[in-house]
Amino acid sequence: MADKSTTDRQAACHLVLTADLVASRKVADREALQATLLKTIKALNRGFRPSVEVPLSVSAGDEFQGVFLPDGQIVRLVDTLQRELHPVRARVGIGIGGISTGFRRRSQEMDGEAFLLARQALDATRRQSPDAWLWFHTPDEEFDLAANAIALLLGLAKSRWKALHWRRAALRDKGWSEQRIARREGVTHVAVSLSLRSAGYAAVRQAQSRLADVIARRWRYKPQGLNSRI
Repeated sequence: MADKSTTDRQAACHLVLTADLVASRKVADREALQATLLKTIKALNRGFRPSVEVPLSVSAGDEFQGVFLPDGQIVRLVDTLQRELHPVRARVGIGIGGISTGFRRRSQEMDGEAFLLARQALDATRRQSPDAWLWFHTPDEEFDLAANAIALLLGLAKSRWKALHWRRAALRDKGWSEQRIARREGVTHVAVSLSLRSAGYAAVRQAQSRLADVIARRWRYKPQGLNSRI
């Protein structure tokens, strides 16, 4: 008989992230891209450990998958993923729902509603506009409408970001002042300020915060013994 903690985990909603890289076959140095992807996945699994249920791992080619708590941290994780892989774009499908199998060390050995929904969400990104970097598919249609509207606008804004925008946004996220960033990059404070403003940095971060809050309010799940689960 399954123990109560296992039964509770399977009855709860979980968040499955399924992603792939856009036009990765056109990248000249695919070996370097694969190395960057693996390094990024390892860093995400470590950096977002409290939210990780089953670590991200490559499933086939440039596709990768993992299972997470639906606590809103996935928004920051996806943002970090996009920054580390830029200029290659990661297309991400998020499914939230139940899991019908036991937990395994690799999500590819698991099955259930959340996996099906994540696959459908990833497929949906291919049918949407080119700015659909992130898509949600859950049992709650009203949540999907709200979350996907925010995600689509975030994708539109970030599609215009260059490497310097990603870099300076990351430093601002760490609490660096515009003056400190300017000194590091050898430019004026005004140049940094204008670049962040043109990127819509403040609005993007506000939208991400709202999206994370929407996810957490609707789906928050806090099991016991998270780190000893696998």
